[in-house]
Amino acid sequence: MKNKLETATGSFIVNRGSDEINRSLQAWNSADEYILNTLESYELKEGSNLLLFNDGFGALTVSLAGKYTIFNYSDSLCSHKQCLDNLKANKIDEKKIHFLTPEDRIPADVSLIIIKNPKSLNYLEFQLQQLSSEYKKGIPFIAADMNKNIHSSTVSLFEHYMDGVKTSLAWKKSRLIQGDTKGSVPFVNEFPVNYKPLDELFEIINYPNLFAHGRLDPGTAFLIANFPFVAEKKSVVDLACGDGILAIKAASLWPEASFLCVDESYLAIRSAKESFEKSGYPNPVEFRVCDILDGVVEGSADLILCNPPFHDNHSLSTATALTMFRQSHAVLKSRGELFVVSNRHLGYEKQLAKIFSSAQVIKSNKKFSIIRAVK
Repeated sequence: MKNKLETATGSFIVNRGSDEINRSLQAWNSADEYILNTLESYELKEGSNLLLFNDGFGALTVSLAGKYTIFNYSDSLCSHKQCLDNLKANKIDEKKIHFLTPEDRIPADVSLIIIKNPKSLNYLEFQLQQLSSEYKKGIPFIAADMNKNIHSSTVSLFEHYMDGVKTSLAWKKSRLIQGDTKGSVPFVNEFPVNYKPLDELFEIINYPNLFAHGRLDPGTAFLIANFPFVAEKKSVVDLACGDGILAIKAASLWPEASFLCVDESYLAIRSAKESFEKSGYPNPVEFRVCDILDGVVEGSADLILCNPPFHDNHSLSTATALTMFRQSHAVLKSRGELFVVSNRHLGYEKQLAKIFSSAQVIKSNKKFSIIRAVK
């Protein structure tokens, strides 16, 4: 795995993280390089404020921190943690970087906005709405992505919310979108959205950047339709909770249970919290932005519910799910249970059997399996 990024500002070590250390994926792509190669044309003064959106592993932050004041905006706690690791690896003082989340206001004074386009189009629009609402006309921006991910709908969003939008020629299969802020314009879509899953009584509130935005994803639907066949549990964790639908379903069945909803996405936790409040269920519930189950007391949970991710942005990856399984084992009480819904082809029951005293598929269809693992 290549981890040395050569730029006009120097040579930097940029890693994806320990879980991916043995994989061929690298922590940046040609879109990052295209941005860095184009910055000279903006003639920015040293120390200028740069607002960076979605700098996944910190390649842009690390490369630019020595020359500019960086505001690194991400919905992902893990992204910020990986950026911090890469700053440390390059002996860059982390105090120089201002880390922002969707819960924070973006800075009032910036010289350039840099956007690595997120995978989710609705999340891109959410960010463009923030820029439209906060900034007057005339602040330059530069966005980038791989050619295959820039569609007419992507360009149309920029054209609606931004001014003077133009796309570049392709370079190493990547492309730039450039222009300036336009000021306040009417929103194309409103966030959050609400949806009512299946025949349930409750309604879910859904902010952007969540998997299956605005709808019930098929895997979760399969788990809800075949909900854990267990006696009522006292302490339940919704791991990678998203909009909190699994916890809310459990709360509708187990009024005496307490819940912990965890996710590394700030917008996911906002969605889960507002969904739980709207449901009206009186169960005690805690919401926590954290990296998997970091900081959760070992041996504290009776039941963990999980629909684990198997994508890392545009790349397939099961590393996160396997870490989830190991940490779940530690957090469960003796004879505690983990229920996982996943794509059948992933065969997670084999990995779970190596960690738990027992693991078996208890329900499956053509696409999904529900696995029950007992500590």
